[in-house]
Amino acid sequence: MVVVAQLVRAPDCGSGGRRFETDLPPMTTLYDVLVQFQMSVPKNTKLPGYGKLFFVLRMFYVYVIYSESRDVYYKGQTNNVVDRLERHNGGYEKFTGTGVPWELKCCIAKSTRGEAKILVGKLKRMNRAKLEAFIIKYGSSSQDVSGAKS
Repeated sequence: MVVVAQLVRAPDCGSGGRRFETDLPPMTTLYDVLVQFQMSVPKNTKLPGYGKLFFVLRMFYVYVIYSESRDVYYKGQTNNVVDRLERHNGGYEKFTGTGVPWELKCCIAKSTRGEAKILVGKLKRMNRAKLEAFIIKYGSSSQDVSGAKS
């Protein structure tokens, strides 16, 4: 979770003096955050790092989806895999709108968006045989594969 704070001048704060303000809604406890996350993920969805605190707070996911009707793989990154898969299957995305239904084949957690983009770039440069070998090797794993050879 990223918290953004800004300093404001004393006259803007009223009689309270200088203080930090955030534009994020207040969360009373970490438990509330975990409960909210758990309710937003369907029961049968398996995400890397699910249930581990450092993955729950802010992770980026590299995913590979497959369309049987088009016989093609699509590679991408997001911070909400469930929502992104719904968008692909709902026809909201231009490239994936014609290949419905899309099936999640591989999902890998990364700690930063930059790491996720680097891995997506490597996956996009792989030929089909290497990509399928990658999916077999790392598809059901939650380990970091940033050093995977392309």
